[in-house]
Amino acid sequence: DWTHDGTVPTMTITCGAVADGGSYNGAVTMTFTSSEATSNFISTDVTLSNATLSSWNTSAAPVYKATITPSADGTVQVSVAANQFTDAVGNDNSASSPNPYDWTHDTTVPTMTLSCSTVVDGGTHKEAVTMTFTSSEATTDFVVGDVSVTNASLSSWNAVSLTVYTATVTPSGGSPSVYADQSVFTDGAGNNNSTSNTYTWTHDTTVPTMTLSC
Repeated sequence: DWTHDGTVPTMTITCGAVADGGSYNGAVTMTFTSSEATSNFISTDVTLSNATLSSWNTSAAPVYKATITPSADGTVQVSVAANQFTDAVGNDNSASSPNPYDWTHDTTVPTMTLSCSTVVDGGTHKEAVTMTFTSSEATTDFVVGDVSVTNASLSSWNAVSLTVYTATVTPSGGSPSVYADQSVFTDGAGNNNSTSNTYTWTHDTTVPTMTLSC
């Protein structure tokens, strides 16, 4: 007697560093898991777009690991096509799942721009102002504590969106300044921000006087 096996082996691709369809800023370790034992699944069976493969590891077969290093910013794709390897009785594999596994390789540093419609940078004003903080990329970890202020305090913090934030800046001295330092928040790929512009103005509450003379 014998066992008739007509089941095709499958290949599942996973990655702990970046989700399928996500964003990341570096090389990743990818896992390839076959549903059945195979002796002829090799690194060249993996199809790559905008990336290279290294550190092929077969020690836990039918679970295989490799380092995937993106070549440039943009979409990275990793897949295993059908009919690349076989199980013990010669059944060819089906295409991997997902097919392909892709993500955006993003090494662009997010920027933060400060602006204010009430007083121009370097101008003069007499009251509290509303300041707008605009990130060049979506971020979920930019918070009020990331803003550095001199001669002023912040209140009424508002996350308008994942890229636009506002706050009330109340001066406590003659030359308030506001900025966001580098590496206080990240984009979706984990890149730290660069330092924002420093917004300064003169806070002037001195009442003008008029002197008459003859």
